[in-house]
Amino acid sequence: MLLLLTGTIDPSIFNNTNVKITAAQERLGQYISSIKSYIDTGLFGNVVFVENSGAAFPLQEIQEYARQKNQNFELIQIKTDVEKTIELGKSYGEADCIEQGLLRSELAKNEEFFVKCTGRVFVKNIKKLCGRKQNVNRFLFRDDMDWCYTLIFQMNIQEYKDHFFRSKEICDERLGIDIEKAFYKIITEDGIQFRSFRSYPNVEGVCGTTGTMYNEKYVMKNFFTKLGLFSHNPFNKFIYKTCAPAFLKLRAKIKGK
Repeated sequence: MLLLLTGTIDPSIFNNTNVKITAAQERLGQYISSIKSYIDTGLFGNVVFVENSGAAFPLQEIQEYARQKNQNFELIQIKTDVEKTIELGKSYGEADCIEQGLLRSELAKNEEFFVKCTGRVFVKNIKKLCGRKQNVNRFLFRDDMDWCYTLIFQMNIQEYKDHFFRSKEICDERLGIDIEKAFYKIITEDGIQFRSFRSYPNVEGVCGTTGTMYNEKYVMKNFFTKLGLFSHNPFNKFIYKTCAPAFLKLRAKIKGK
């Protein structure tokens, strides 16, 4: 199976649009660490990194690292529409990275499914998420927010091309429509068949948009995932609007004692 990682090493080219972590060298180090961690899992035969700022990257070093682990590594540096990315937000750039990566990747040509991850962080439980059923679409949903988790998902490549290449035209963060909402719209409108991940991603790293740790409240979110509350089910809207607030109040009260 193919792993496709997306990234922007130097966000200054896009005026640091909606990005908290802006230092290019710091971000480069995070990307390199993450890529090596994914290679170390041995889960993917082919790893592709799609980068859209054109910043320098130690390609030969990472290719050799992958080769020593009997894997292939490919770097694809693309030219994203800078003005559109600044205008519509980094979600536009993210969607463009996935699209151009799948179109240009040599390693993707002989693959049926791919896993997409945000390149700057590492999903520590990725083997649990993607290690078994590698031939199904997998997402996490929040029906009450019209929202779909996009830091990691698993998807049939041709199906993605058929349906999701229009996602970047839907994204407009000025209107509150980020890539998560764009994906939700496409999946629900086009009737994309998928299964939910059975565990919540345990992400090591800091969110570039908010500056908070990704694994904040992981235990609670993982519990909700086990209950099916991140699956696509209209009943979940009722659960989140009624039961979840009561649960959080009780949890806060217990912690306060």
